[in-house]
Amino acid sequence: MENEKQLIEIISQKEGELRVGSETVIREAEQIVSRSRTEAARLIQMAEEEGKAAADDEYARQMQILDGDISRMKKEGAAELEAIRREGTARLPPVAEEIISLVIG
Repeated sequence: MENEKQLIEIISQKEGELRVGSETVIREAEQIVSRSRTEAARLIQMAEEEGKAAADDEYARQMQILDGDISRMKKEGAAELEAIRREGTARLPPVAEEIISLVIG
């Protein structure tokens, strides 16, 4: 009977040690999970910031291209308008003479 009591005490002691060990492992695992979640949130935030910065850079680059295209189109339009004015002005005297000759006739 004394042996049985000792055996039960040894088993109880081992169960206590296992319980303490498992609780320690559980706490460590929970800490690892918590740190991992924090790190994942930090990485997501950093990726979002980098993505926004890259998008902002690309937007600015495209706007510069568009501004250049608009400026070029305005210059081309002004040059075309000036050419039309010159052509119209050059044709004005002969057309006026033709109209006058038709009216006087």
